[in-house]
Amino acid sequence: MADIKKLPSELDALSLPIQPTDILIAERAGEVQQFPASSLVTELRGTAGETISAHKVLVLVDGELFHADPTDIAHIGLIVGVSVSAANIGEEVRYLQAGELTGGSFAEGERYYVGLAGALSTTPLAVGAVWRKFIGVSKSTTVLVMSPGPTFKTA
Repeated sequence: MADIKKLPSELDALSLPIQPTDILIAERAGEVQQFPASSLVTELRGTAGETISAHKVLVLVDGELFHADPTDIAHIGLIVGVSVSAANIGEEVRYLQAGELTGGSFAEGERYYVGLAGALSTTPLAVGAVWRKFIGVSKSTTVLVMSPGPTFKTA
C-alpha cells in the first residue's frame, strides 16, 4: 500500500525519502492536489545538437538539445532538463526533467543552479549571466534531487 506524504514546503519535499509507490499531497494556490511520486521522475530522450556531456542542463532549440547558456537571453524559458547520458551530435541523449539525478559528484545539502555551458553550479548567478534558474538540492554526494524553479531574468 502506498504511503501518503504531505509536502509542506520545497525543501521539505526535497528531503523526504520518497518511493515511486508513494502518493504525494501538495498545496498550490490554496488547492490541495494529490499525485503519484513516480510522476516526479521524468526521463525523456532527444537528439543532441552538439556534443552533450552527462549532468548538464539542456535547452531545446529547433528540435535539438544543447547545453544551456545563462549568458544567452535566447535560452530563457527553453530549459528541458538535465542530461543523464553523454551523446555526440545527432545521437540520442537521455535527460531528466525532475526527480533524482544519480551518478554525479555533488556537495551534500547544497542548492544547484544553471552555470556556464550548462554546468550544475552552487553559484546562483554565473559570471555574465542574463538569467538564473534553480535546479535542485543534493541529498548526498552522488544524488541531486531535481525540482526546477522558475527562470529569473537578471539583466
